[in-house]
Amino acid sequence: DYAHQRDVVHRDLSLRNILVSERGTPKLIDFGLAKTLNNLDETMAARTVQGVALGTPLYASPEAARGLVGQIDHRSDLYSLATILYVLLLRKHPKKIERGNDMKVPMASVNGEVRPPRQFDPTFDIGLEAVLLRALQSDPAHRQQTVGELVDELRLYAG
Repeated sequence: DYAHQRDVVHRDLSLRNILVSERGTPKLIDFGLAKTLNNLDETMAARTVQGVALGTPLYASPEAARGLVGQIDHRSDLYSLATILYVLLLRKHPKKIERGNDMKVPMASVNGEVRPPRQFDPTFDIGLEAVLLRALQSDPAHRQQTVGELVDELRLYAG
């Protein structure tokens, strides 16, 4: 949320890019693919090509997996964050991924249906499931619009 409030989009949120301190505080690392929304510099523009997916495919939003550079914003990071949360809570990816072919991972991100958490755990909180499923919508306009909004919704279902 701090980065997003400063118009910075990480574009590669994944489990590998989050470290947890000894005190249990998560730290976001590796801003190598990050971009600013308000002032895209020439170096970043040279590394960003329309139609070329960037980041970690398993955590990429549908718009990032398609390489739709102009559609990637803070809501793309939010999708990736929700994917991380889903994986941490259920030990499964929200979409069915066929192993063995790297090309199938981006296609699953684009085309695959999100599997409801209750499909794997019938006791999973239905409210928490609704929050996750909203954050994992294919259309960014249907997701929470900020990390703060996602956090507020998650707090309703925390312990």
